Amino acid sequence: MTAGHDELQVLMGGFVLGGLSDADHAAFATHLRDCPICQRELAQFSGIPRLLDLASGAALTPPSTETAGDPSPDVADPAAVLALVRARRRRSRVLTSVAAVVLAVAMLGAGTAIGLNLGRTSAPAAAARISAAPGAGSQAAVQVAFVTKAWGTELQVDGIGLPTAGEMALWVHDTGGRDTQVATWTATTTGKVKLTASCASHLGDILTVELRTAAGGVVAVAQR
Repeated sequence: MTAGHDELQVLMGGFVLGGLSDADHAAFATHLRDCPICQRELAQFSGIPRLLDLASGAALTPPSTETAGDPSPDVADPAAVLALVRARRRRSRVLTSVAAVVLAVAMLGAGTAIGLNLGRTSAPAAAARISAAPGAGSQAAVQVAFVTKAWGTELQVDGIGLPTAGEMALWVHDTGGRDTQVATWTATTTGKVKLTASCASHLGDILTVELRTAAGGVVAVAQR
């Protein structure tokens, strides 16, 4: 089995409880020798199997219905049957509670791994943020944030004071001479906009980002 830390860490619950296949057990044991994180977590969970044994044993032992020297109660005795039923119900409740604890322990490693992955996939910070200059006769106040991506650039546009009617468009002009329309939208009655667009041009190649009307009028220009 070839896997990284996160994949192996989720096997810890099964390793503690002895529920892994031979291959998974060997893979986790090998990983454990060189992983101080898993070693610390395992030390915290190592008492779980003993807890299960104690809980199971206590739940399986019904309350005594006989006195010293008395013969074993008749299984047909209603009191004895009732005691047995109650003991089994207690056993079920105890084992259910312990199982919940064990499940939480077993999932802790997975939860930690998931938490780490979520941290890695959070939104990246903008590489640059520019205030756009309003076009002729425009009162627009616009900011454009640029987020570098492997495939190009993500643009986050936040603006106020824009036209309140008609269609709007976002254009990107780059060093290769390309003038690319990357977004269109209908103007809002409040004159506000907040949108995310993308283009194939990399951040270093982008020269300007323009907000234009459908007729081609320039509302705002963000120049790098």
